[in-house]
Amino acid sequence: MIRGYRADIELSALGPSVTIFVTVELERHKAQDFRAFEAKVVQRDEVTACWALGGGFDYVLQVVTKDVDTYQRFIDELLHADLELARYFTYIVTSTVKASAPPFALIDGSQKK
Repeated sequence: MIRGYRADIELSALGPSVTIFVTVELERHKAQDFRAFEAKVVQRDEVTACWALGGGFDYVLQVVTKDVDTYQRFIDELLHADLELARYFTYIVTSTVKASAPPFALIDGSQKK
């Protein structure tokens, strides 16, 4: 059940950083297009999480960089990588309101409602 362990690090203690969520929609929706995008994203260290979605957007990425300029260079590289991005939207995190572990009791059904 355990996939790994991670430290909850206060990024500001390491220096300036920005956390950004990016929604991505691909131009085409063929299996090879999804595979190409995912292969590119998993190679990038600044992408700390990526979720494939059902619905309007195809992916949500969590990106951590030292500043917005570094983030923009990352996006420019994605746009020039021939990944068929139709559009993307950038959401800069201004403050963390809540960040916690998954609600295990709710997931496994052991907590009554």
